[in-house]
Amino acid sequence: MPLKSLPILLVLWALTSIHGLANLPFEIEANHIKLNNKEEQLHASGNIIINYKTYVITAEEAHYLKQKSHLELTKSVTIKDDKKNTLSADHIALNLNTNIGNITNGTIKTNKNYIITGEKINLNKDNIIIRNCSITTCNSTHPEWIITSKTTSLNKTNSLIHSKENTIFFFNIPIFHVPIFSQNTSNEKISNQPIPEFGYNQIDYAFGNIYIGYLIHNNITGKAGIGLSQNRGFRYGATQIFTPKKNQSFILKTYHINKTGFEGGVSYHWKKINESNDSPIITTLLMPSDNKKSTLTFDAEYTYDNILFNELYHAIPKLKLEMKDRPFILHTELDASISSGYYQDRKHKGHQHNITIKAKKNIARFNQQSTLDNDIVIKVNEYHPKNQQWHRLLNSTTFEFNILNTKNKSTYTKVLHSNGTSPFIFDTINEIEDDEISTQSDINFQPLILSIETNYQINLNSFRNFRYTAQWQFQCWQIGLGVDTIWKEINLGISIRNI
Repeated sequence: MPLKSLPILLVLWALTSIHGLANLPFEIEANHIKLNNKEEQLHASGNIIINYKTYVITAEEAHYLKQKSHLELTKSVTIKDDKKNTLSADHIALNLNTNIGNITNGTIKTNKNYIITGEKINLNKDNIIIRNCSITTCNSTHPEWIITSKTTSLNKTNSLIHSKENTIFFFNIPIFHVPIFSQNTSNEKISNQPIPEFGYNQIDYAFGNIYIGYLIHNNITGKAGIGLSQNRGFRYGATQIFTPKKNQSFILKTYHINKTGFEGGVSYHWKKINESNDSPIITTLLMPSDNKKSTLTFDAEYTYDNILFNELYHAIPKLKLEMKDRPFILHTELDASISSGYYQDRKHKGHQHNITIKAKKNIARFNQQSTLDNDIVIKVNEYHPKNQQWHRLLNSTTFEFNILNTKNKSTYTKVLHSNGTSPFIFDTINEIEDDEISTQSDINFQPLILSIETNYQINLNSFRNFRYTAQWQFQCWQIGLGVDTIWKEINLGISIRNI
């Protein structure tokens, strides 16, 4: 079950020990407050409001016992944070020293429109267990769709979610049952959901895959799947994911395809997130943090037969180190990456080494919905054994604006310098080679939403990319039709909104 966000529960972990009733770490208001300093107890009742950091807690009754570090909230309990996440419950009890406790009849509403309920929520040292759990994105009294689970656990150490006895209901009719399911949430590149896949691409043509997730150990999850491809035949195999910590994951993927053989390999992913923390001495030269986070990631993989940009190619092995959103001089942010690996597509094979540096600067902010930004990008590609080079210097100016019921982005990219070419197809058909104008527009005619995306090469007088989609939204569902005029592809599907 894709529980990707439980941020409201952070308040239950963040409360620290109280060193004295006269020195509470929060502000409290209530109709009645009673203090017993001898037994070090606090009891409050009637319209209770507790302010703690970014959280607002309300209840009808609250009881705190310092000797046992025990806090208990009852009757119409709600916890809200500044990100518009809400937890409501009939009863919450927890130990402030160990952050261990229980919640009865809890409902979590996240800012991503997820609604999660559980009859019992147990906050343990290493995990959170939700019993008789359900999830939906429908706000109606009788939701059009809902996923129920007998037991769902979230591992605090590595963010692994494991669910048992999962059933998907559509208009209160059970349509799909998954006995066991596990989901890795620490790596956004990993999708371990058991939802069937159907589609069309130029490698497989029409295809379909069915999966089932499972848990091997507290930090090892997996997904087994079978499928059928119109062009490549029967497909079967599994993916195993080892997550020792939240910021690390090891992935072993082994699949066999009837016509092309083995597909898969092994990979390692590491990610570090840093809060921007500017020094007051040079703050005028640095981009204000504005609560932004910079990231540093490292990927190492030894894989075989990947489908990327509608090309089947090999990358054995590949190493990549990447940094994003790093505050830099003159009110800029810096992205940088360095990678190296062995590649093979349908025409060429060899080694590719790449260095990319991007300096991003906000030129003007007209309002919350309109901005003008500029990027300078340096790309250095080296190819062996042919000793080819492809060096580029690009300058892009982007104007984002919302008007009426539309969201728009227009970018003009000028190729300041370009030398050499790439021997690989997946480089040349997806990289900027000419001055171009790109646009992206989302037009909201509720319940119909239209999206148009283009990349027009000015000197070549041709489109590098031209695609449009139409989505019809009703209740919690959406039907989408996508057309890619360059690749001559059509995609049609129905999905749950916000999932």
